[in-house]
Amino acid sequence: MVTFTSSSTVHHFMEGVGERGREALGKETVVACIGPITAASAREYGLEVQIQPQEYTIPSLVKAICDYFLEPKESV
Repeated sequence: MVTFTSSSTVHHFMEGVGERGREALGKETVVACIGPITAASAREYGLEVQIQPQEYTIPSLVKAICDYFLEPKESV
């Protein structure tokens, strides 16, 4: 899982991990973004955003992450 709280954290993280790191993220990585602007930045890098709270605060992001992982998942 990776979490992003701003577009700049998305850009700095993606620059830091480089091309190989981006490929390693793949579809297995859960991506959480604090709001729609941050999520749009993540999508620009090809990331699929699974978690985005309705309220754009750290506490709401944490709750959304907890809710995501506590929800029963369907078997594939």
